[in-house]
Amino acid sequence: MNINNKNNYIKLFLCVFLSLPTQATAQPRGLVREVMVSAAQQSSTLAVARCAQQNPQKLAGVVVALHGRGGHASTADLAQMFLKFACPRSFAVVAPRAPTKNHNWPFEKMEGEKQDLFLIELIKKTIPKELESKEELKIYLVGVSAGATFLMGDFYPRHGAQLKGVAAALCGGSAPTTAKIQGLSTLEKNFPLFIQMSRKDFLFQQTEQGLKKYAEMGLPLRARLTEEPGHCAFDFADSLELIEKQVR
Repeated sequence: MNINNKNNYIKLFLCVFLSLPTQATAQPRGLVREVMVSAAQQSSTLAVARCAQQNPQKLAGVVVALHGRGGHASTADLAQMFLKFACPRSFAVVAPRAPTKNHNWPFEKMEGEKQDLFLIELIKKTIPKELESKEELKIYLVGVSAGATFLMGDFYPRHGAQLKGVAAALCGGSAPTTAKIQGLSTLEKNFPLFIQMSRKDFLFQQTEQGLKKYAEMGLPLRARLTEEPGHCAFDFADSLELIEKQVR
């Protein structure tokens, strides 16, 4: 094998599994199913994880997990990772597969705006219906790796003000791709965005630039910067627990 081809193969392999690190802490197992969903004239699949013996009429909220690049094939596994956080709080977990041709959440103005519309309709209409919830659910919208870049760069500054709950960008992020943050005055109160990133992560510099840009635009974000080696080398559910304590 040509050494250049070999290196490219290794990079591709790492990219595919980049966004699903091994979560060392034992995870509770739940009931997971994948369903076809449609929103904003786009179709994809949705992994739905429910805790054992969970009453759909007593749901308090839902974790919506956005996978990283190459993570579309393992949305069920990603949903399972958050059950440790979700189950004690009577939350469900859902992980939508990006409806793009390459199944990655985009990071660009034209395509990103199209996926924004898919995600906001999915959260406000499709997911509550799928969960059979009659009450308004608290939303924990979590992006991982490239999913965090899409969340922080595209979705949050355009549509975050329409939601209530918490947004979290884990091991990924970017500056807003829009010149104006919609609903700037209410975001911190109703749907604050938190960042967790290792300074040794290859996406740290990009995320740091995003933090600076948000501050310049009038919305300083809270960030937990750590020293773990590698990409996404921390427990996602534990990160949400730490974020929840800051919200209280």
